Order: sequence, then structure tokens, then C-alpha cells
Amino acid sequence: MKSSNFALAALTLLLGACSGPTPIQGNGWREVGSLDDGTIPFVEVQANKLKDGSVYQDAIRRLCQNGGCMEVGFFAPGDALPPSGRRSSFFQSGGWGNYQPLAVYMGGEFTKWDCQRAGEDAAPLSALCGEGAKEQYDAVLDLATRDGWVRGCGLPPYGGRQLVEQFAEKLPEIRRRQIMSSYDEMLDESSSGPDDPLDCEALRSNIERKAERARATLRATIKKRTNGKA
Repeated sequence: MKSSNFALAALTLLLGACSGPTPIQGNGWREVGSLDDGTIPFVEVQANKLKDGSVYQDAIRRLCQNGGCMEVGFFAPGDALPPSGRRSSFFQSGGWGNYQPLAVYMGGEFTKWDCQRAGEDAAPLSALCGEGAKEQYDAVLDLATRDGWVRGCGLPPYGGRQLVEQFAEKLPEIRRRQIMSSYDEMLDESSSGPDDPLDCEALRSNIERKAERARATLRATIKKRTNGKA
């Protein structure tokens, strides 16, 4: 009897080890596979939650807590899913390019985003979802660069931040935070000026030209948004 019990316990332990970690799920999403035993989990988003940004953030928070994952792939019900297995095999065979994920999260940001299916409200700026999004994003970065050169090259104040804040104030909260974060990052990077300080004067005309174009872009967007009242 003792031998039989020992054999049963050993079999149970073996089956548990082979089955891998228990899939995680949350409100509006569930884990449906992974690479390297959870290093890159695959998440299926509930059909009526595809455009709910909080679902994506909750999945990332749960799955990647304490550095528990490298990437997360998000899919809609019915999407073709990568087979679970080794990370090396997945990327050697083409990786995400062989599939159509709703989004892919890596290194603190979304590197892929389906503007149509996952929507525009929670989309990262890098996805450039929506009419004029690329021009507006470029304008924010160009104004941040010009503002940074006030310190980096001793240029006169330009007031770019005030215009960016005015542009961002009517956006959804997530988008507003993204806009200001991108502005602040570029401002910080530009505050030391060009690699060679002697280039400040040589490059100034290009920086000024881009800043003027950026200012015109954001002002036109604000005016359009307020039906010509601003």
C-alpha cells in the first residue's frame, strides 16, 4: 500500500510539472499561451473589451509584475495564436510578423497597436492613430527640441510647452499623459544641445523652421477643435 501511494504521489508531481504554470486571467482578459513558460505570454482580450485600455494595463500589471515577462502579445477571440514553445524558435520563424495581434507590449511601451480593432483612445503615440496624428506628434517633438535648445544653445525662449499643454488639455487622460511625457523626454534630451556646441549656429535655422511649422500645426489643430473660436 505504501509503495502504491508513493507511486501515485510521484505521478501527480510529474503531471503537475509537465502542465506548467496555471494560466492567469483578469476582468476582460485571459492568458492563452506563452513562450518560455511565461516569459512572453499571449493574452486573449474579451470581444467587448477590445478598446478598453484598462484591460491591457491590467494584464501587463498582473503578468509582468516583478519583471516576470519580456513581452506580451494581445489577441482578439478567433485570432490565430502562436503555438506555445521556445522564444528562439518563434522569432527565428518570423515572430509577430506571422500574426495579427491587437497589440504587443515590450520594455515599458507598446511596440505594436491595431488602431482599428484596439481603438484610438488607449493607443500609444507611436501608433499614430487618427487623422493628423503623425504631424501632431512630430510637432510636439519639434517644439520640445526648440525649447530644449534654449538651455542647450542659448536660444531665446520660445514657449513651446504652453502650446503643447493647450493642445493636450482636451485629449483623453491617457493620451494627454502620453503627449506630455513625450514632450518632457525630448526636452530633456535636447537640453544639452547638439553633440558639438559649435553646431548650434549652423543648425539653428533648421530648428527654427521646424518649430515654426510645429507651432502652426498645433495652432491649426486647436482652432479646428474649437470651431475657430481659439
